[in-house]
Amino acid sequence: MPEPWHRRRRTTILFAHSTGTQMITFVLRPTMSYRALELDVPAAWLGILGASFAIAPLLLALPAGHITDRYGERRMALAGASLLTASSVAFLTLGHSIAGLVLAGVLLGTGHLGCVVAQQALVANSTARGRYDSAFGRYTFAASLGQALGPLLIVAFGGGQAIPDTGRIFLWTCALAIVLVVLSTLLAASPRTAAQHDGLDDGLRSLLRLPGLTRALITSCVVLAAQAHAPG
Repeated sequence: MPEPWHRRRRTTILFAHSTGTQMITFVLRPTMSYRALELDVPAAWLGILGASFAIAPLLLALPAGHITDRYGERRMALAGASLLTASSVAFLTLGHSIAGLVLAGVLLGTGHLGCVVAQQALVANSTARGRYDSAFGRYTFAASLGQALGPLLIVAFGGGQAIPDTGRIFLWTCALAIVLVVLSTLLAASPRTAAQHDGLDDGLRSLLRLPGLTRALITSCVVLAAQAHAPG
């Protein structure tokens, strides 16, 4: 099998995974707010709902990175996609109460974090030296595409009324999340994962010395922060 074809296939699956992650997230977050309006949730609880998504990135970002280093990007992506599926199911089955919405929001934030950490690690570990800027630029485009498509799917799944059919949206998002789980199983392991395991003690120092990676990591942190604080 020609190496360039294999590389294109691997990149296509990764970027499809990134787009799908953001689509699901940017469907569920606004729909969570619509469901809260349907339930006549007090205004103070709307803030709690929004914060439920950000709890995981706040508390679990560093542990998620260590877990990815230890077990590999594909396993982390699969865990994240599974949590996004669990979040979709929780919205569908438990989203008739404020407690159910908060629980589903926490699952959504945790799954989103796992997927994004795995994706960014896979980009960094699979990219040749000196090409990090372009690789992360394409990755950011794929994520932005998903963020743009997500709100359009609310219209497609939920109808054209002022408050869309949230139950139907949650049901369709379950199907999208299952597709994301399948994509996670197709992700290729990065060629540097084993090498990082061998040199774990000085891995961070050597990683930051790679040309262009520091700029790419700063850009990725900005993207993560914007995603975590995007309006829901």
